[in-house]
Amino acid sequence: MRKIRIDADVESIAGEFQLELDKHKAKILQAIDDLMGKFDGKHTLTKRGAAMDAVDVKKCYDYIDKLKKDYDNGTLTLMKPNDFDKTHQVYNGYLKDKELKWSVSIDGDKATPLHKRLTGAMGYQEIVRDEIYPPLMRKMGIKVCVYCNANYTVSAEKGSGRGYFELDHWKPESKYPFLCTSFYNLQPCCPHCNKRKSASNKFEFLKLYEEDQNAPLDVLGFQIPKGSMVRYFNNLDTSHIKVTFKATDASLEKLRNDAEQKFGIEGIYNEHIDVIEEMMWRAKFYDNVIVGSMTWFYGKRNPVVDVARFKLGTYAGEDEIHKRPLTKMMQDVGKQLGII
Repeated sequence: MRKIRIDADVESIAGEFQLELDKHKAKILQAIDDLMGKFDGKHTLTKRGAAMDAVDVKKCYDYIDKLKKDYDNGTLTLMKPNDFDKTHQVYNGYLKDKELKWSVSIDGDKATPLHKRLTGAMGYQEIVRDEIYPPLMRKMGIKVCVYCNANYTVSAEKGSGRGYFELDHWKPESKYPFLCTSFYNLQPCCPHCNKRKSASNKFEFLKLYEEDQNAPLDVLGFQIPKGSMVRYFNNLDTSHIKVTFKATDASLEKLRNDAEQKFGIEGIYNEHIDVIEEMMWRAKFYDNVIVGSMTWFYGKRNPVVDVARFKLGTYAGEDEIHKRPLTKMMQDVGKQLGII
C-alpha cells in the first residue's frame, strides 16, 4: 500500500475542504454549544442508569468548551498527523479515553456514548462524510480502500440502500472525537476494513498522509515466488501461483503484521490468482514488437493513451493505485513479470 505525500496539490484540496466546511461553521458551533449547555448543571444527566456527579459533569463541560474554542479558531480542521497525539494528550487532561465512552442520557433521552454525541454535533456524517468529502475524494483519484486496495470505498446505507463513501478515522473517533472532521484524519476505506480495524493502541495502521518530504511512500506490497511464471507454463497449474503480502522495509514489519491480522490481506489476494494468471499470459503475448507497434499506432492518434496501462490491465503509475481495486498487487507483480 502507498501513502500520499502532503504537497502543494494536497494542501490545495485540504484548503477546499476547509472552505466547504466553513460554510457550515455557524451551524456546527451552535450544535457544539447546545451540547455543552446540556452539561451546565441544569439538566438531568445519567450514566449507566445513575445520576452523574458534579465532577464528571464539569469535566464534560470543560472538554466540550475546549473543543468549541479549537474548532472556532480553525486549529482542528487542517491539523497535520504529527500533531495528533500531542493534541490528544491535551484533551486527555479533560476527559480520558474511557470516559469518552460513557453512555450518557440527557433529560431522559436514549443513552449515547459521549464521543458519539460529539461527532454528531460536529456534523461528521451528514456534512463531512455525505456532502463535502466525496467530490474531493474523486478529485484526488481515491476510489479504493487505502488499507487493503482490494475493494471500492462505496457502501450502501442500511435500510435506505443509499450509496455513500465509506470513511475511516485513522485516529479512532472513540478516542479522538475532536479530529472527527479533520481532513488528514479521514481515510477512504472499504466496509470490510472499517469494521475490522481496531481502536486498540497495540495495533498500527497505515497513515495515508505523509508529512516527511523524504520518507518513502511505498510501504506495503505484494510478490509471487520467483520462477512462478515458468512453473505455471509447464503445466498451466495455478497452484504454482501464491501471493505474499510484504513490508517494503524491515522497520515496517509490525505495520504489515497488524494489517494481515486485522484485514486478512493474503487470504483476500490469494482468491484473485486468476488475475495474475491473466497477467502472465499478457506478459507472454505483449512482447516488445507488439508493444512497440501499439505505442506507434495509438501514440500517433492519441498521445495520451497509456500503453503500459493497457498491457498491465490497470493503472501503471505508482501514484494511481487508489483508482482501481487490486492495482497495487498488479503493479508489484507486473514488475516481477517484466510487464512494467
